[in-house]
Amino acid sequence: MRSLLAKSLLVLSVVAATAAHADPRHVRMWRGFKIADMSEKSFIDGLNQKLFPATGELFQNGAGLEVYVPATLNHGATQAGLPEEVALLSYQNEETYKAFRATPAGKHYGELHWDLFVKDTSKSLVAEEYSGSLAVEHAYVSGALTPVRGGENVFMVQYKDITESEEQWLSHLNDSLARNANGNGFAVLVAHDYALLYLFGRKAGGEPAGSLLQESMIKIDREVKGVGESIYYQPRAK
Repeated sequence: MRSLLAKSLLVLSVVAATAAHADPRHVRMWRGFKIADMSEKSFIDGLNQKLFPATGELFQNGAGLEVYVPATLNHGATQAGLPEEVALLSYQNEETYKAFRATPAGKHYGELHWDLFVKDTSKSLVAEEYSGSLAVEHAYVSGALTPVRGGENVFMVQYKDITESEEQWLSHLNDSLARNANGNGFAVLVAHDYALLYLFGRKAGGEPAGSLLQESMIKIDREVKGVGESIYYQPRAK
């Protein structure tokens, strides 16, 4: 678990809608695996020109989207068995989300993903409220998914060490969450041999567990310059 994907620590900023959360919120963590024979340029262009703008529109078209934080992993993601694109999305509630996805607009939005991603392996997990324990192929959320003044908001990938049992891996990951979240908001997706973490309000300058490289990359509005970056998504006013 101590080794992490190079350039996988990304300083993030998120945008949350001003409406109060309905109870309970509906949080999803998406993993997108690029179509194998698609070039990197075509993939990034597709994200910038189609998927990111379409998802941004969900802030305003009745889908109930309140937080959207996508991130792309670097060139080694495919070889490492990782998804090329990850996204954290928080909706007002599950009912609003499902109602939108049942509409023609919602169905069209869902189909946009398969222009870029492998349908059999690309999917999202619904995040459960974190209660202190973790399980493989589950996602968890805790606290507010918005920036904290004076803190860093980061995305990071952690690997399971090949010498660790599943029990050890989950225990170490729990320890990492305790050290890095410091009581602030986080979301984590736990896979069999890696974990995808969003940490909000981590103490600025703090040292996360593991060996990390930091990427300077905040990009505003509907653009991402390339892989190994994240996005500050500013929804446009109507």
